[in-house]
Amino acid sequence: MSRIRVRALYTRYAHFGPYAGFHQVFRHLSTPHIAVDATPVRDGTLIDAALQVVSRVPRRSWYKSADLAAELTLAFGALTNRFDIVHYLDGEHSLGFFPRFARARRSAARIIGTFHQPPEMLQGLVSRDAVAALDLVMVMSPTQEAFFRNWLPPERVRTFLHGVETDFFRPAAAASPRSTFRCVTVGHWLRDWPAIGAVMDRLRADTTMEFHVVTNRETGLEGRDRIVMHRRVSDEELLRLYQTSDLLLLPLTSATANNSLLEGLACGLPIVSTDTPAVRAYVGEGTAALVAGNRPDALADAIVAIREDGDRRAEMGRAARARAETLSWPKRTAALVEIYEELALREQTSSAAS
Repeated sequence: MSRIRVRALYTRYAHFGPYAGFHQVFRHLSTPHIAVDATPVRDGTLIDAALQVVSRVPRRSWYKSADLAAELTLAFGALTNRFDIVHYLDGEHSLGFFPRFARARRSAARIIGTFHQPPEMLQGLVSRDAVAALDLVMVMSPTQEAFFRNWLPPERVRTFLHGVETDFFRPAAAASPRSTFRCVTVGHWLRDWPAIGAVMDRLRADTTMEFHVVTNRETGLEGRDRIVMHRRVSDEELLRLYQTSDLLLLPLTSATANNSLLEGLACGLPIVSTDTPAVRAYVGEGTAALVAGNRPDALADAIVAIREDGDRRAEMGRAARARAETLSWPKRTAALVEIYEELALREQTSSAAS
């Protein structure tokens, strides 16, 4: 196969560490015939309202001035035939005018958009016209497919599961003896803090229970007994917290992919989380106790049941690590390479036919 030139745009989040984010998929790319130029896009601060009018993106869009600058560069590259595939890794942020421009100019480039947010958020974040101009929509969870299939034929929408850095996020070499049972909660986006607080309240009398919360945002949990808040931790400290915990407690208000869920799996932690199709798609079999509606009594009971059954806890940990290995970035990179090759072959076939 001839060389495939890919231009990828992704949003740089300040709270992401060096091992987080979908752009990690390119760190393991070693396919000689695929060349990727991955460009981070930073949030802008000015003229955002004007950009919404110019680009016709929805009023609540996350599209910023830096996204416009990146798309202008794409437009110039399309005119000079500098790439074969354009991949928006964060479609909710960066997708604006370029797909429609490329179609109007009859550019040969294939365009992919990857979307991360739950269906109930997408309506206010993405432009139907821009999505309709994409060759392929990749979603992080099966729960997003129906939303995009209202706008595109089914064959142009597919689920592509997120990956995790399993070489870095890994179980501890040996367990450290402790007198407490430690639950860890990580992150802030779509976390159900009231449910987590209610679980803590229900387990308040259990002096062996300890909660650690890793987030840079306010949670409403501060000041409770036996809770330790961790802010602005390094990735090495985050790994240590996973490795010295017994369970990942992660009730969510909604979900598609979730970095913390994947990192907890990779570190061999049993999971107590929300029973949704998106969460089920990631945790696999035997790794998690899932509770519909985040009922605090049921979440607390699940934690206690896992604590009291050491054999079950160990088996859940082994299953969690095994599940994470199926989602390691090298394997997800190989799957993405297949998609790039498929789109490039489709373009070559189309060009030959014409």
